[in-house]
Amino acid sequence: MHHKFRSLALVLVLALGFGGAMAATAATAGAKTAATDLSGVCPSKLVLQTDWFPEAEYGVYYSMIGDKGTLDAKKGTYTGPLLNTGIDLEIRAGGPFIGQETVQSLMYQDNSINLGLVHTDDAVRFSKTLPVVAVAAPLEHSPLALVWDTSKHHFKSFKDIGASGATILVFTKAVNYVPFLVKKGLVPDSSFDDSFDGSYTRFVADPSIVQQAFVTETPYRLKNEITKYGKQVGSIMVSASGYDPYLSSLSVKKSDLKSMSPCLKKLVPIVQQAQVDYITKPAAGNKTMVDVATGMKTFWTLSPKLLAFGNAQMLKHKIVDNGGDATLGNMTTARVQKVIGQFHQVFGTNVDTANSSVKPSDISTNQFIDSKIGL
Repeated sequence: MHHKFRSLALVLVLALGFGGAMAATAATAGAKTAATDLSGVCPSKLVLQTDWFPEAEYGVYYSMIGDKGTLDAKKGTYTGPLLNTGIDLEIRAGGPFIGQETVQSLMYQDNSINLGLVHTDDAVRFSKTLPVVAVAAPLEHSPLALVWDTSKHHFKSFKDIGASGATILVFTKAVNYVPFLVKKGLVPDSSFDDSFDGSYTRFVADPSIVQQAFVTETPYRLKNEITKYGKQVGSIMVSASGYDPYLSSLSVKKSDLKSMSPCLKKLVPIVQQAQVDYITKPAAGNKTMVDVATGMKTFWTLSPKLLAFGNAQMLKHKIVDNGGDATLGNMTTARVQKVIGQFHQVFGTNVDTANSSVKPSDISTNQFIDSKIGL
């Protein structure tokens, strides 16, 4: 399996309805990006820090380089021309490449990082000590889910899971959705076992266990790659509990927002469009990610079929979606405020790293979004 949830990033992609034939998509997108020259307004090499290996959620970024990049397997970086904008993009993988660091702390330690993928709840948690501002949310919802063996459980809700007394394997009980589920009375603290190491061994050996998962990946691996298991699992999205931060939003350090604004004004619509193009026709971007992951020579594997499954799940579960309007990638004030409120309900207002009076406008902005780009 994979990621520590706090270090999970999901970056997704969005699909734009062109109102014409599918064939028009590539031509339109090409014409649009060809007309956007980022040299002079953006750094000659934009550096993006992610928190995991290449995966479906990051397809938008790898697809902007395509097969024209160079991999440094030791550092986990993939660098090449950002479409035809006149500048380069360097995508830095996370996971083992960044130890146990968070993307936010790395952004503050390393000034060469221009952009990082940060979840709304982490932006709240570190709003005092490591303030960042999200400039686009390519993922409308998180792919984070819980999965179970359907021969053992028939859950319909988080309340069902909590009432069953089943053990839930998670990476950590400390952050994000676990304290929320406990505080809300949906699942007792005693149900959570935070010794999950990312492997499927315990799940396969004990069908009564419920396990943290990515709905874009875990069900496929359990059915098609874990031969000792080999069947469909049941699942529920964490967002169904009412806990629904924007995951892996494209973010900058608060102190960089002003100086980066001219660049972001041109860059953010390119990212929105690239996500549209990727989720509409993901094969080329997926091939790039398979090649990069294979070249890294680590435990992390990808296949075209796994990524195609992830793409389908992204659309099915509205992980990539316009949300309540016609625009992909924008954030709603009410939803960011809800995440702030939930953080204060669970952890109180006296958290060392958090600004107790943080407002949605402190950690997110739609000022660079092109409202015409959407599914």
